[in-house]
Amino acid sequence: MNKRMPFFTLLLVILSASVLLGCNREKPLVIPDLQDALATYDENTITADDLVMMCSTRSHRMEILAKSVSETNWAETRLTELQQERILSERAREQGLDQDPEFVSARDNALADTVIRLYLRDKVDRKITLTEKDFVKYYEFNKQKYTSPLRFRFNQVWIDVKKWGQEEGRKRAQSALARLQAGEGSVPVLSEFSDREGEDRFKPLGDYKKGEIPYTELEEAVLSTPKGSFSDVVETPLGFHIVVDPEITPESIMSLEEARPEVRELLFEEKQKEKQEALYESLAKRINPVIRVDLIEKTDVNPAEVVLKVGEKKVTSKDFKYLLSKSPKKMTPREVLQGIAERMMLYEAAIQEKYAETKSFKKAFSFIEAKMLSDFYLNKVASDQPDPTDEDVEKFYSDFPHLFYREKEIEPSEIVIKAAIRPDMTRYEKLQAMQDAEQRIRDARRQILDGLPFSIAALMSSESETRSQGGKMTRRTWGTGPKFDNVAFFLDEGQISEPVEMDDGYQLIWVRASHDRFLPSFDEVREDALARLKRARYKEKRATLLEETSQASPLKVDAELLGKWKAWLEQTAKDVYLWSKI
Repeated sequence: MNKRMPFFTLLLVILSASVLLGCNREKPLVIPDLQDALATYDENTITADDLVMMCSTRSHRMEILAKSVSETNWAETRLTELQQERILSERAREQGLDQDPEFVSARDNALADTVIRLYLRDKVDRKITLTEKDFVKYYEFNKQKYTSPLRFRFNQVWIDVKKWGQEEGRKRAQSALARLQAGEGSVPVLSEFSDREGEDRFKPLGDYKKGEIPYTELEEAVLSTPKGSFSDVVETPLGFHIVVDPEITPESIMSLEEARPEVRELLFEEKQKEKQEALYESLAKRINPVIRVDLIEKTDVNPAEVVLKVGEKKVTSKDFKYLLSKSPKKMTPREVLQGIAERMMLYEAAIQEKYAETKSFKKAFSFIEAKMLSDFYLNKVASDQPDPTDEDVEKFYSDFPHLFYREKEIEPSEIVIKAAIRPDMTRYEKLQAMQDAEQRIRDARRQILDGLPFSIAALMSSESETRSQGGKMTRRTWGTGPKFDNVAFFLDEGQISEPVEMDDGYQLIWVRASHDRFLPSFDEVREDALARLKRARYKEKRATLLEETSQASPLKVDAELLGKWKAWLEQTAKDVYLWSKI
C-alpha cells in the first residue's frame, strides 16, 4: 500500500483529515442486537450493524439530528444507498475498476485517513470518561456563561439641550409630560417633542445590560417605570428625558440539566485535547521526528532540503510550501509544520501497531471502500457519453433560458459617514455617535437635493475609499451585501437613497445607471451552455443507473424493526459521535 501511495498526496490528506469527536454518556451505552435484519434484497441482508457502521464511518451524526425532528425517511434512504453501493461496487470489481490506478491512489489516501481516525478513536476518544462531578464542576465554574443578565429596552422623549438650551428644553419636557399625563398617546407626543431623527423617534433603544447607560438617573427611571407607562422628566448632560414604555427582561440562569448537552460536548473537547497532546508527546519520544523549523522561515532553502522526517517518511521544502498553500490562511507556517508532524506520527504509530490489519479497521474500511468504488463506477459510466452536438446545445439554451439570464446590474455611487466610535465607549455613547453620523449624512443628502452634484458632495464629506472618485463604485449585481442590495436594487436610475445604517456609520447610495435583467445571445453563452448540458446529462445518467439498480433488486424493509433502530440512532446521535463508540 505505502509503495503505491504517493507520500506527497498522503500528507495533504493527513493534514486536512478531520477526526470525528466523541462524547461519553454518564451511563453505559446499551446497544441493541447488531444482527437484526432491517432489510433484504435478492438473497442478501442488511443488518442493524451495517446501518450503524455506515452512519458511524460517514459522519452522519448531524444529519441524524437534523432529520429526526422532521417527517423524512432518512433511515430508509441510508438503507437504499447501502444496497446500491454493494451492488455497484461488486459490478465495478467484476470490471476490474478496483485495480484502476486512479482509484487505487484515492483508496490508499482514504485508508491512511481512516487508520489515523481509528487510532485516535482507540487511543483518545474511548479513554475519555465524564463523571457527574465533572459536569457539576464545569457548570459551577462557568455559571456566568449560562446566566442571562437583566436587560432592558425603552423609548424616550428626548429634548436636546444643545438645540433648545437649558430653560427652553425644561419647558418642552414639562409640556410633553403634561400631555402624557393627560392621557394623550405616546406617538403624537414623541412626534412633536422628541429630538431623535425621523422615524427613529418611534424606535426603542437597546437592548442594554444593567450599567451600560452612563447616566444612573436615566437607568433608574427605566427600571422603575412599569411597562406601558412613562417616567417623570429626567435630566442628564444630554438634555431632558421621559422614559416611555420600557421592556425589562429579568436575569435568568440555565439549569445544569438544561445546559448538560452543551457541557457534555465542551467537557469532551477539553479532555480530548489534553489526551491528544499527551499522546503526541508520547509518540514524539518513541518515534523521535526530525523537525527543522529553522528552514521554513528562510526564503533561500533548497527545494530538496528535508524539513520534516518521521520514520522513513520525509517532507521536503518544496512539499511543505505546497502543503502550506493548501492550509487555512490563519495558520502560521510553524503550526502547519507541527500539524503535519503530528499526523505523520499518528500514521507511523498506527502502522507500527498494525491497525490496518485489525478486524475492526477492515470492517469499517469496507464500508468506505464500497462507497468510493461505487462512486468511481458511476462516474466512469455517467461520464462515458458522446459530446452534445451544436443542435443539442442550442436546444438546451432554448428550453432553459432562465439558466442564462444576466441579472440586473447597477452603477452606484456612495457617500459614507463613519461614526466616531471607540472600543471603550458605552453602548449609549456609541448610540449617540451613530446619531451624529446619521445627522451628518442627512445634511449631505439635503445639499444634494438642493442641487450640489453627488460627486462634489462625496469629495467634501465621504469617508470611504471611493471618495477620490467622487463616490463612484464599480458595477454591481445582487450579492454585494443584504443592506446594500435591499436598498440599491430598488432605486430607480438617478434616485438617491435614505441613509443606510452600517455597523460603523451610514451610507448614502445614488444609482447613476441601471441595467435590467436580460438574456444574452446563444453565441455569448455557448460554452456555458455546453458545460451545463454535459453536467445535466451526467447527473441524469447517474440517477438512471441508481434507479435501475434499485428496481432490479427491490429492497424489502422491516418497518417495525427499522422504526426501533431509527429511534435508537436518533437518541444516540444526541449524546455521542457514533464513530467513537461503535
